[in-house]
Amino acid sequence: MIRSRIVTKIGHLTHNQMVAGSSPAGPSTLTSHSFVSFDGKAIRGAIINMNSNDGLEWLLNEIIDGNPNVIHYMNNANYLQYFDYKTNDLPESLHPDNIENDLDNQALNRYIYRGSVFSPGIIASARDFGNVAAGIVAGRTGMPIIARGVFDGKELIDTGTLEPAVSRYAQNIGLNMGMDLYLLDVAKKIKYGPKI
Repeated sequence: MIRSRIVTKIGHLTHNQMVAGSSPAGPSTLTSHSFVSFDGKAIRGAIINMNSNDGLEWLLNEIIDGNPNVIHYMNNANYLQYFDYKTNDLPESLHPDNIENDLDNQALNRYIYRGSVFSPGIIASARDFGNVAAGIVAGRTGMPIIARGVFDGKELIDTGTLEPAVSRYAQNIGLNMGMDLYLLDVAKKIKYGPKI
């Protein structure tokens, strides 16, 4: 029941939560920064598979259905860890230990920014899916501002900087989805009672 409501909610993002503009000739991106690097440059050569919903399936299975608690998520969402969708199934040749030159680094960026369908007419990068996941986990706590502050603090400790726009926009979409999930979870507990 909750899953079907979220899938419906994802479909409504086109009208309610989109940051990027759309083109009548083609799909929209989830945010205006879906295929933009941290330094504001467009990612060239990212492969967008319009027949793939791998990112969405990961989001539904691992984050929405899996419902990881915020601490478990934070401890397993760093680069190359379980919840780091952008590096899922990273080819060995693109592992950071094997990056030897700028061409290798460009190939790594193309992988991290690979795109797939988020909802009908909307594409997202692998980085977007990971950031939406972080937002969902934070929003689902019922205390999104506090959880968001914890995520921002972790980013500041890990990198010395605050979350860049490329991350924040997709995280905010996830925060809204996470709050909806939180409210659905609460309504379900009221209707059926707490789990024992």
